[in-house]
Amino acid sequence: MRTGLWAASAATVALCLLSGAAIAQENAAATATDEGSSAIEEIVVTAQHRSEKVQSVPLAISAVSGGQLASAGIASVQDLAGSVPGLVVSKSVSYGLAPIAIRGIGGPVGGGSLLTDQPVAVYADGVYVRALGQSTSDFLDVDKIEVLRGPQGTLYGRNSTAGAMLISSKRPDTARVEANGSIGYGSFEQVKLSGALNVPLVAEKVALRIAGSYTSGGDWARNTVDSRKFGGGTTRAVRASLRVTPSEDVTIDLIGEHATADARPAMLQLATISLSGFGAGGARLFAGMPHVRRTDYATVRDNRTVQVLGDVSTETRSDNVTLNLEWRASDDITVTSISGYRRFRVNGQQDTTPWVTGALPGEATLATWNGRTPLNSAGAADYRMFNPTGAPTFALGWNGTDQKFTNWSQELRIAGSGESFKWTAGVYYAKETVDGSVRIVNEQGGPPMITGTLPPVSGAAGLDLAFATSQDRDIYAVFADGTYSITPQISLTAGIRYTRDDKSVEVVNTTKTLRPSVDRTLNAGVALNCPTLVQIGIGTSCSRSDEEVTPRVVLDFKPSANRMVYASWSRGFTAGGFNNFATPASSPIVPLDVPVETIDNFEVGTKNEFFGRRLRLNMTAFLSEYSNLQIRQAVNTGGVAIVPVEKARIKGVEIELLAKPIPGLTLGVNGAFTDAKIRRGTLNAFPDALGTINMGSLQTPSAVSVAGNRLTRAPRWQGNVMAGYELPVSYGKVSASATLRFQSATFFQETNQALDQFKGEAWQELDLRVATGGDRWELSAFVNNVFDKRYATQIVPFFILPIATLNTPRSFGARLSFNY
Repeated sequence: MRTGLWAASAATVALCLLSGAAIAQENAAATATDEGSSAIEEIVVTAQHRSEKVQSVPLAISAVSGGQLASAGIASVQDLAGSVPGLVVSKSVSYGLAPIAIRGIGGPVGGGSLLTDQPVAVYADGVYVRALGQSTSDFLDVDKIEVLRGPQGTLYGRNSTAGAMLISSKRPDTARVEANGSIGYGSFEQVKLSGALNVPLVAEKVALRIAGSYTSGGDWARNTVDSRKFGGGTTRAVRASLRVTPSEDVTIDLIGEHATADARPAMLQLATISLSGFGAGGARLFAGMPHVRRTDYATVRDNRTVQVLGDVSTETRSDNVTLNLEWRASDDITVTSISGYRRFRVNGQQDTTPWVTGALPGEATLATWNGRTPLNSAGAADYRMFNPTGAPTFALGWNGTDQKFTNWSQELRIAGSGESFKWTAGVYYAKETVDGSVRIVNEQGGPPMITGTLPPVSGAAGLDLAFATSQDRDIYAVFADGTYSITPQISLTAGIRYTRDDKSVEVVNTTKTLRPSVDRTLNAGVALNCPTLVQIGIGTSCSRSDEEVTPRVVLDFKPSANRMVYASWSRGFTAGGFNNFATPASSPIVPLDVPVETIDNFEVGTKNEFFGRRLRLNMTAFLSEYSNLQIRQAVNTGGVAIVPVEKARIKGVEIELLAKPIPGLTLGVNGAFTDAKIRRGTLNAFPDALGTINMGSLQTPSAVSVAGNRLTRAPRWQGNVMAGYELPVSYGKVSASATLRFQSATFFQETNQALDQFKGEAWQELDLRVATGGDRWELSAFVNNVFDKRYATQIVPFFILPIATLNTPRSFGARLSFNY
């Protein structure tokens, strides 16, 4: 604790000195600059439930306008990650979804969990978005995005321990007709279409805005088994917004959305299985260490191929309705009501396939696996598949899921502002239901169908696991927050929130074993993956109620209109919950109950603008103390368990620098240094050297201390550097920009094992963009990942074998857009 406090104190002094030095520099220069087109854009945000300029908010907040998103080619949350310090968004093995992490916290391992929450709260037009699918969707007609780093428990409640993301769509304009659209084409036959139409229905009273988008293609990975391709998909989205202003004091917005996505995630099995384990006793099926060697990893990573025997796909559907009502009761009082309904469904399946090395003994050859014969692109049997050595390959297991999430919510707020005091208070209620099923099949219970003669084979049973889950949830909250101006330069903000979270759950898990009835010699046409002989079913019903108080205190000092220094303390929590993968088949047993996670965050920062808003410099230092940090840990049966570690500490520094030194030129740097470590806790680690794998066996992990280990999704260094130039021409403008994104190495398991297959390498990506256009049109072209850097975005153990998802290789394309 002393080290953390010393670091925070030192950072506070440094930041204050920096701010003071900058003030002296600007005063000495005594230059007045015209704040015209050369000034940095000011964005008005609502992070504190009131409209404020982003530079006047004493929070670690980054804001991006819709125009900035378009000019930078940022189309999704994944693209946004490189522009916000401390934000990491990368595709996971969780059915191709892309969970959000801030300051090293966030993102599931493997299939995640149906019943626990993400630590980054996402709000779309004021309504909480629970499902992970949001992070893989393209932005549609967005007005602005606000990313709040650190716990936001007072104003945004539960599940915002790492931060919050606020996405605001464009609202209808009752005064004018407006239309815009774009068409784009790029690498891997990717097509993108989008457009919006705004029509006043009653002048100054009623307007309708309709927006839609369509994306298809993007499959960059070739399947060596057949002609299929993976890595892309098809998305469709439409939104209709109706604005009614019956009077100058009342605004009503009704928003309806529908979106679907059919994704084909590109997942890669990094396991190597040796067939040399067949012996006279026949008890061993697979022998050796089933992990690809690091010397082979580059070949696997860079080949742009996958090997999939079965189905790898994810289908999502979301339907959302939002009703926002704002009543300006007086010049000082505003009442806001936000009602929301969200329904999200995901259906997916994943088939995993290891490498196989070595040869079958005698004259035996691999014929089929579970009745499937792997075929190459020409339609002929081909057992070499992805393995460059030409050895046969077959599947070990697969999993599938069907999940449905429904959320009703209502928030009612009243806000006031006086000469020296601004405040807001409100109540919140939400009702959530989750219904889901997951099936995990471990086909180590039977070898492939083999022709020829082998010694007798006997082994442990494989597993066929089915998890059926239903959860009902009611959330109640009341909150208040206010800012008092002690002097014209010094302000104190204090707030508090009380939350009650009631849950009831039913979990029915069935464990089936795939067990051979007798030892037998495998002759031609005889398969050992026999029907189910043993079935164990368990059912559990339970409930829990969590109550938490989450306060915050902020003190800020504004020595001038364009500078601020602030210090804050805030508390957040992630509600306790249940493990839907709880089953006696897991070894060790996965607990059903998950305790509440809490965080205390201490933060100091400075925000500065110089030279007529041509230079902006924001810096933040933070120290976060976690108790019962909810860790997502893979289990040997497949799936994931949510388990707590007693104590964790995260500390770091974030910087945002933006400059417009001369007309047309924009330079930017943002970055984060994060030291995220577990202080006390025990987790289960899979053995580094697995030796022989018996047929159908489950490798038993062992409990190890993880004190001092680094958290996953917490690179020590992360950020980007950008430069852009815009040149006026007779018909409009020509612009060019370059962005270099970088991230240092990360661990994919909190056990920080020596196996480098579970460690992500450092990476850098360079993106280039050029554009030209006039007032009504623009033609742009881009190249992303110019140097074609290849790296794993996540690697997790599934049946203790590593499975990876990779980044998108170099891609390029063009887009034509118009507006009216």
